Amino acid sequence: MEAAAYKRLYPHEYYRKFLAEETRLDGRPLARARDVSVANGVVTSADGSALVKIGRTTALAAAKLEPAPPEPTAPDVGVVEVTVELPPMCAASARPGRPTEESQRCARRIEDVLRDANVVDLRKLCIKRGVYAWRVCVDVYVLDHDGGILDAALCAVVGALKDAKVPRVDVDDRGKLVWGGGERERRPGDADADADANGD
Repeated sequence: MEAAAYKRLYPHEYYRKFLAEETRLDGRPLARARDVSVANGVVTSADGSALVKIGRTTALAAAKLEPAPPEPTAPDVGVVEVTVELPPMCAASARPGRPTEESQRCARRIEDVLRDANVVDLRKLCIKRGVYAWRVCVDVYVLDHDGGILDAALCAVVGALKDAKVPRVDVDDRGKLVWGGGERERRPGDADADADANGD
């Protein structure tokens, strides 16, 4: 019987064999982590990006920053929004169409981690209180789904935020955005950065 058929018909016996030998399906010992590699700046059209590989699992994250009116209940903070895509090419089980429950759950979990760990100081994304704040959109594409996509996607998001720079922009007396030359040496992923973008 082929291994794939045996795994499908007798999953408990299949995995019990590997546990008895203290090895994983890819031959690694149980206690050995997968190899990890991170490459920043791989998407030149994005404000920040990162490609992360954990074993064969591969995730690409790209961040775009855009000024937007802040929420009335939070006039001095920006927002970070994360979406996760599982395209059909990432796994045999993936299907085209609407976002899957797995991808939505992964995106929500990443946003929770970013908030709870204070990875991004949202107050430093304020351009002018009550007028403009930065909206950071991070799109994650899972290129190869071989398990552990939450770890790979989270690392890719943090890498993209670390790679991104906040453009220099102010608000004039008419409430219009004035884009300055150059960039602030401050990144959304640096929660302890000293630069302040309040613009007051």
